[in-house]
Amino acid sequence: MTKKDMIKLIQKREAELFLELKKTDKVFGSESEMHKRARSAWVGVKKLMEDLGIKSDLQLPESIEVGEMILEKYNQTNPV
Repeated sequence: MTKKDMIKLIQKREAELFLELKKTDKVFGSESEMHKRARSAWVGVKKLMEDLGIKSDLQLPESIEVGEMILEKYNQTNPV
């Protein structure tokens, strides 16, 4: 596996974990045990990425889905 492949794999995993985090927040709430576990998993990978200087890939399908979820939540809490 090349360094580039490793970086892509880490980015993909971070995006998957962030999507899972947002889904558990939406379904179970931010104080639920499921959400806390999902947050811990995501934070571990995110900190590793920061230590290695790897940026999130916002073009991944999971990242796009998270962006849509965040925008939807924002629009619900801030009607025009």
